Amino acid sequence: MANEINKIRRDDSKEKKETNINSPKSDVTSIEFALIALVAVGKDGLDAGATLSIIGVPLTPILNIGAIMILWLWCVMRLKEFPTKRFAGSAMLEFLPFLNALPFWTAFLILIYIQQNFPNLSKYIPGSKDEKK
Repeated sequence: MANEINKIRRDDSKEKKETNINSPKSDVTSIEFALIALVAVGKDGLDAGATLSIIGVPLTPILNIGAIMILWLWCVMRLKEFPTKRFAGSAMLEFLPFLNALPFWTAFLILIYIQQNFPNLSKYIPGSKDEKK
């Protein structure tokens, strides 16, 4: 009787491991990613426009602080693992004048989306824990 119970437990644990391989890493929906992407794309668009006008260059750090607060809060509340290196890298690059016109926050969210929803592709993302070596 004990052998049968142990066999059932082993079979159940194998099934759980198999189902977790392809499941998403978080409960964040695609719609939620789209909404937070609006913040990132909007911020990157404002940066590009502000960089073209010399008057807007001093205003971009203020926009950066707002975007950092919104995206940090979203990452802390919704993601199971906070992407510290990617977040810090994107935040630092956004503070560099004229380089901040590039869409770093948008790229940050695209990488997070791929890592969260396509675990089998996350091994190709540099810096992820599943990175292919």
